[in-house]
Amino acid sequence: MGDYLKCFRCDTCGARFIVNKEPHNKFYSNYYQCPACHFWYGVKEDNSFLKAMVSDEQLENARRIEEVLKENEALVPLKAFLDIPCEICGKAVTEWTEENVKIAVDGFGWGHTKCWNSDIGQLRQTVKLVNKIQNRG
Repeated sequence: MGDYLKCFRCDTCGARFIVNKEPHNKFYSNYYQCPACHFWYGVKEDNSFLKAMVSDEQLENARRIEEVLKENEALVPLKAFLDIPCEICGKAVTEWTEENVKIAVDGFGWGHTKCWNSDIGQLRQTVKLVNKIQNRG
């Protein structure tokens, strides 16, 4: 918005406005004209809008957004897991729980919690566990 930014309030009509340059007719007056009622004599500087833009709450929100963006950047490599099909039902796994991830990392495969807790899921886990034990021995 430029290097020059000021907020004003019109005492005549109550309008508030922001400008980013000096008044056009500086030789006529050193005042701004209200964009709503077009009077210049009631226009006074008012920084309430700028204060609202940089309030403590807004600053905290901006800081929080920076943290969230950093977290999102760290999660980008995990996009590869979005379309992995469930080993039981074949549908994409969209729910990720600590249990689902642990089962996958342990070598049992990807699946929904509901699918792993089904009879078929329990049987597959048991078979893979037995195969894993036999391959060690």
